[in-house]
Amino acid sequence: MRYLESDKFFLYMAELNTESKQKALVYWVLTRKITNYDLEPADLNEDGTVGAAEFVIYKLKEIGKISQEDVTLVMEFEELDIDQSGTLFVSDITVAQPS
Repeated sequence: MRYLESDKFFLYMAELNTESKQKALVYWVLTRKITNYDLEPADLNEDGTVGAAEFVIYKLKEIGKISQEDVTLVMEFEELDIDQSGTLFVSDITVAQPS
């Protein structure tokens, strides 16, 4: 299919408009004040607190960089953290994923 110059122009304008809206959303999300209502959805492990990692994930979800499905897929951390220390050690990985 061959695009006319006018078609290319409108496609370019639509792309610019979309990019501009995405940048505006990112700016709004990253500069707005956090409220009490933000804490519940940011609390991924539902322990009543929001750590730095949870906060970053919440912000990334808000700006559309990751989805809940993405988060669910990479949340294997808890399964790997056998001793539930909040840190991964070689011993955790060895026990969680025996070869």
